[in-house]
Amino acid sequence: MAIAPSSNGPRPRRLAVTLSCLFSTSTLIVSNAAQLVTFALLARGLGLEQFGLFMSVTAVTNVAVQICGLGAEETLVRRVAAEPGLYAQALGHHLLLLGGSGLVLSLILGIALPSFVTLSPDPSTNALALSALVVTNVVLVRVILLAERVYIARGLMGGANAINIGFALARTGVAALACGLLGVDQTSEWAFWMLGSHVLVAAACLLAIRRFGRPHWRIMRGEVRQGIYFTTPFLFRAFRQNIDFLMLSIVAGPEAIGAYSVARRIVDTSILTTEALHRVMYPRLARAAVGGYGAMTPLIAGLAALAVAIGLVTATATWLVAPAMPWLFGAQFGAMVENLRIMCWSVVFVAIHVAASEVLGASGRHGVRAAVYNVGNLLGAAVSAVLTYFLLLPGVFLGLYVTEISLAVAFWITLLVLVRRDGRRSATGGVAHAAQVRS
Repeated sequence: MAIAPSSNGPRPRRLAVTLSCLFSTSTLIVSNAAQLVTFALLARGLGLEQFGLFMSVTAVTNVAVQICGLGAEETLVRRVAAEPGLYAQALGHHLLLLGGSGLVLSLILGIALPSFVTLSPDPSTNALALSALVVTNVVLVRVILLAERVYIARGLMGGANAINIGFALARTGVAALACGLLGVDQTSEWAFWMLGSHVLVAAACLLAIRRFGRPHWRIMRGEVRQGIYFTTPFLFRAFRQNIDFLMLSIVAGPEAIGAYSVARRIVDTSILTTEALHRVMYPRLARAAVGGYGAMTPLIAGLAALAVAIGLVTATATWLVAPAMPWLFGAQFGAMVENLRIMCWSVVFVAIHVAASEVLGASGRHGVRAAVYNVGNLLGAAVSAVLTYFLLLPGVFLGLYVTEISLAVAFWITLLVLVRRDGRRSATGGVAHAAQVRS
């Protein structure tokens, strides 16, 4: 991957980027492994039906968490990476939007979910358990991710990696204690264990970022629209990715989605291997974007090649380890092997389209990025819903590949059009400048 030379020469800079990518990749591999063990413990402890209920609620909160904070974490990384002096303003902006949106989402889901989901026959216990899952998966997860973003924005990848690994290991430890040792086998009980563990991790994360200074409590009005542009693609993507859970629960019930949900979760988790690359490269892309797409071209080429390579390695590894998964999760989840081997290759297409998406985001083209993502995910959700309703699991798989391939094509066509347009503008500007100098 071509890296712009620094004052110490290109080789030290290239080595630093390579080491950062390796450490970030190693961190997310450990984190992914911990998440896999966590879900294995939950699947074994809760059983097929209760785990299906848990995943149905998780599907709803996975959509809601994308709204929480209104995309302020991107502002924190992009603006602070380019202008470190904006940290206090960006942090205050993030906390205000996270708190406000988190409160509204918790109230809405806390009132609505008990009418559709029953975790306990006792109405009060059911409402409290669902509220605990909502607060945990929507608000507290965002607080923990905020701390990770703070370290990334300041270029402290070691601290970001520590938070990522610590969070993953904490979840695994609590699942082992609750389901493995104490015999928790109901989602309504697990909800409170989950809440308690996330409260402790979130508190530790907030203490960790105190050393960087207090927030400036003010909304950065110019960034609100950018944040919405940034967050809506993730919202629609989460909706599209979870529509299959919702449709399967309607037409087949929670038992039917137990094995599929584990396979899907493994695929979604494996996609995080590409996140290691983007965690390192996004601040660098944001700084290079100041000079236009021409200055970003070497980074774009390197990013694309690495993203495809990581996607292929991840998909191959997932295909190879699939037969061992029932041993880890339990014999009742045996159907997940075929599901996992069918879906794992979608990771390659996700890696391809996310690489282009990250370039658009780092260059501040969130409106264009949102347009491509939102249209693609809305159409994909509709296709997935229809195919799932009529074909069940085969429809889920077909809808997945149609959507991911279409997004990959759409994003790279969009990016190449913008790069060429920027190149023509630069050439025109250069010719005009030369003519002015000659005159």
